[in-house]
Amino acid sequence: MKILLCLSLIATVALAIVESVTSLDQFYGVVNNFNATNPTYTVVKYYTNWCSHCKKLKPVFEQLSESSVLSEVDIVDPALTSGINFAFFEVDCELFGNMLCKRLDGFPAVEIIKPLRSELNVTRLEDPRGWIDRLLDTITNAGYDLTWTLDTDRIVTFNGRRNLDVFERFVQAVVTSDQWDRVLQLIVNDNCSDKDELCEDGREYFLKMNDETNCAEKIADIENEMKDLKDVPKDLMLRYMILNKISELNNEEPLEQDEL
Repeated sequence: MKILLCLSLIATVALAIVESVTSLDQFYGVVNNFNATNPTYTVVKYYTNWCSHCKKLKPVFEQLSESSVLSEVDIVDPALTSGINFAFFEVDCELFGNMLCKRLDGFPAVEIIKPLRSELNVTRLEDPRGWIDRLLDTITNAGYDLTWTLDTDRIVTFNGRRNLDVFERFVQAVVTSDQWDRVLQLIVNDNCSDKDELCEDGREYFLKMNDETNCAEKIADIENEMKDLKDVPKDLMLRYMILNKISELNNEEPLEQDEL
């Protein structure tokens, strides 16, 4: 069930112009730049010069980077996030096909790369290439940086009509969902700061409901309550998110919308 949230706190958002990617250092330097309180969400357009749909997307993508709607993204937990940044990249897949575009099914493609939750630990990373690629790289002196890595779990792919309003809703939904996921991660792992009231309240509710045998009914009750609300209170959304998380952890399938 998709629910639009209207919360009281609005993010301090830094918008950005569309930058053309010219190097892997530029790309990974942004997507792997960790900032706990001011995270950066990277919106990426992958294109080729021969693709007609890519040419049609170009002005829409530029409008998205300048959209005032992005400044209206809600901050879920001000104790965790003081501001939200956006970076907009366009990647020419005729230049970066083997490194950045190989996994893509077609063009154009638009993705949001969510920010890191912690510093990238390069000492634990291994060179994923085969020995032939490593040898060729050594011969050409191109080098390989272990920070040129990206967990696919951080990638959210856009699927829909390539209209500005659809893109705006997509970005808002991804950013809001990611913020809630971060709060839930702290709640489940008992890592709440004593200054984080939302997280502490969530932890208390999580412990209270953790042994609940049938979260689906409670989830359905909250969804019914939300239907009549224009603005969803944050405490109600917190309970809704926690119940869904408990259901997920217990491998319990919540009720589908048409079953309510």
